[in-house]
Amino acid sequence: TTKGSLLTAKEEALVEKLRAEDALKNAQNAREEYQRRAQEAVAAQAAKQQQATAATGGAPAEPTPPSGGDPIDWSTDKAAFVNGWAARIDAYLAGSPMAGKGRAFAEAAWNYGVDPRWSPAISNTESSKGLHCFRPYNAWGWGQVSWSSWDEAIDAHVRGLARGYGGTITVAAAQKYCPPNWQHWYDATLSQMNTI
Repeated sequence: TTKGSLLTAKEEALVEKLRAEDALKNAQNAREEYQRRAQEAVAAQAAKQQQATAATGGAPAEPTPPSGGDPIDWSTDKAAFVNGWAARIDAYLAGSPMAGKGRAFAEAAWNYGVDPRWSPAISNTESSKGLHCFRPYNAWGWGQVSWSSWDEAIDAHVRGLARGYGGTITVAAAQKYCPPNWQHWYDATLSQMNTI
């Protein structure tokens, strides 16, 4: 009986291992796809900006995409990406309720292929970096959702941005995220992204 139980447990462990490997592979593929989409969105936004500038004789038709600091380098490894962006986001969040959560933002950005500045900047636009949350740990004015920790909330928000809004801020994303006041929301969030 014991041998049978051990064999059954071994088979179940093997099945779980295979499921975990499949889940990891799916997550990696999803991250790569989100990164590809984010890069395409940034390139498309830049091309659109160039066309608009040319059409208006040099005056930009809408605000430029984020440009604060170095461009996002998706070709680096995860550790370098997370370490570099975590420090910048920590400096941005210093003194706020989310102070010290730069690593959580940077890891989520890497995992989902999202501009690492976007979610922290939205938190400033929506709640002064978590100071005025209308639901527990909801610093982004996002639906009727609450979470049990900043880490859980950050991961969920960045994942939601990737799935529903794209890899970085755009006019279309602003119009979807904050329809009644999208222009102010876009300008304020973009300004904050450029400070990170």
